[in-house]
Amino acid sequence: MHLNGNWIIGWLCVIVFPATLCAQNLPPAQSTNPQTTQTQQRVQQLYGGSPARSPKQAILQVLAEYEQPEEMPVRTAQYPIDSSIAEETYSPEEFVPHPEVYSATPYSPLNLYEPVSGQCGCDGIEDCGNHAPFSLQWTKHRFTTTVLPGTDNGMGLTTLDLRTQLSLKDFPIVQVTPRFSAHFVDGPDVTDVPNELFDSAVDFSLFLPVNEQWIFLGAVAPGYFSDFKNSSSDAFRVTGRALFIYKKSKQTTLTLGIVYLNREDVSVLPAVGITYIPEDIPDLKFEIMFPKPKISYRFEQSESRERWIYLGGELGGGTWAVERTGGANDVLTYRDLRLAAGLEEKILDNYSWFVEAGYVFSRELEYTSGPDYDLDETGMIRIGLVY
Repeated sequence: MHLNGNWIIGWLCVIVFPATLCAQNLPPAQSTNPQTTQTQQRVQQLYGGSPARSPKQAILQVLAEYEQPEEMPVRTAQYPIDSSIAEETYSPEEFVPHPEVYSATPYSPLNLYEPVSGQCGCDGIEDCGNHAPFSLQWTKHRFTTTVLPGTDNGMGLTTLDLRTQLSLKDFPIVQVTPRFSAHFVDGPDVTDVPNELFDSAVDFSLFLPVNEQWIFLGAVAPGYFSDFKNSSSDAFRVTGRALFIYKKSKQTTLTLGIVYLNREDVSVLPAVGITYIPEDIPDLKFEIMFPKPKISYRFEQSESRERWIYLGGELGGGTWAVERTGGANDVLTYRDLRLAAGLEEKILDNYSWFVEAGYVFSRELEYTSGPDYDLDETGMIRIGLVY
């Protein structure tokens, strides 16, 4: 069945906007909760029918007065306006796989599993409601440099990757992530490869909590993959993913779905796996996820920072429309497998950085016009900053 863009947008409107309207118009509970009654009285006291303060501002003021999450009366809200509620309700760090499971190009952008931080996307409660209903805010930026040294019968590759994440201030379950990557190629001697390759894409993702156990994560990312000399239709590719995430317990999370790579060598990959945190060793995390498994251990933790060491694997490479040395248009595909160990430091509520070193093997290079080439193994060094 052929699915065009209008069909997809139409269904998103059918699913997302009615759900939001319903969440905003839920009937009051039949039973009376003393804490809820107290909260209603506090809201009425703050609001008082004054046009200078909206009910939404009064509610946010009440929420700010609760110091402990378990005291929050709206903890089970399904589509919270304030993203801080979502973070307490769904606990993304426990709920879903590691944010980088699908981050390798072109799987997925930044941590789409964490709702946007901050109240209403503004600096203070008094200012909430003064912005445009669907205005965007910058929420996260990520810079990464990956170096694969060249060999006598191999190919060196240096990748600079930049991606930034935006969210709708009043609709944090929708996120937009533009990204751009530049690949600088050294060699190989066996065939001609452009000295520079480029990726550019915009990822539109939907983070939809269904209930307290299920989350749906869907995304579509139109992009341009080329050497900027071949501008044929082969350069335009659309990638995407659809994941269903099930929280079996606080220690165990299951994921099932598909990742649409739209590459010449690999078009679709299953996204299957389990995330497990041992109850007696909460600093140890197993993310047995295909296609990007990872084992992490937190060896230092304080009020302001965390430090992790980890071991993981991933599928690397991509597909680009290129111009051959003779001037003919062709499609180049590069693929490899990577095993890396890393160190990550997270400065809580601020930024994080990481450094990785690894081994790259099963390297293959192919053109649509043929033939295929096997490349020597090499190493990998990667550094990154997220803020």
